[in-house]
Amino acid sequence: MPLDIGLLGNAFFTNVILPFILVFTVVFAILEKTEILGKKKDIHAVISFVISLIAIGVPTAVGILQKFIPIIAVIIIILFAWLLVFGFANKTAEVKFSEGLRRFFLIALGVVLLAVIVWAIGSTTGWLDQLNINSVLSAQVTQMVLFAGAVIAVIAIAISSSDHEKEHK
Repeated sequence: MPLDIGLLGNAFFTNVILPFILVFTVVFAILEKTEILGKKKDIHAVISFVISLIAIGVPTAVGILQKFIPIIAVIIIILFAWLLVFGFANKTAEVKFSEGLRRFFLIALGVVLLAVIVWAIGSTTGWLDQLNINSVLSAQVTQMVLFAGAVIAVIAIAISSSDHEKEHK
């Protein structure tokens, strides 16, 4: 017997309400932060509302959002967990990353974000299937790339922490 989760399992809620709230919130936050249109919250709200309505009116955009959001949520949870562990391991209250380590993480996060966006758009529109990407990215290649990335990350952290310790001496 399938699990009935009520409103959260309703197609209208997941296909219309949640994407609308997400797009509205992101667009409103970007308009508020950049102040492109000045400091007028009412104009920001109206523009965010219109863009959100347009976004949920396009089924392809909703499909991309539905594929994109769970992956980004998992990435955010992993980042929070990493920061939590890092905070427990660090004795001081103030955390300072070296400029090289900060750039490395920003570039790595950007590459992951770009890959997720390409995957979400490509799998929704169908052009990713035409590339036959599964034959290129076998399980072994994916494991080797992930392992190499982990090794590079550990080396970067080790080098930056030794440089950071030399600066304090």
